[in-house]
Amino acid sequence: MGNKGTIRLADVKVLWGRSGNRCALCKTHLIENDNNSDAYLIGEMAHIEGENLSSARYNDMNEFKRNS
Repeated sequence: MGNKGTIRLADVKVLWGRSGNRCALCKTHLIENDNNSDAYLIGEMAHIEGENLSSARYNDMNEFKRNS
């Protein structure tokens, strides 16, 4: 099955760093704290361009480039 959908840790760090801990669309903070000071994620990483011909914003590229 391979690494389909896997994003390298280095790319995850760059993505979260560049996002400034905010959603690209609504600018909501992506990490919150509950009353016990435990941080939790409310954000999700997603591709901007689709990988299937029928996907929105389809772009034909190799899997490594798509996940980086």
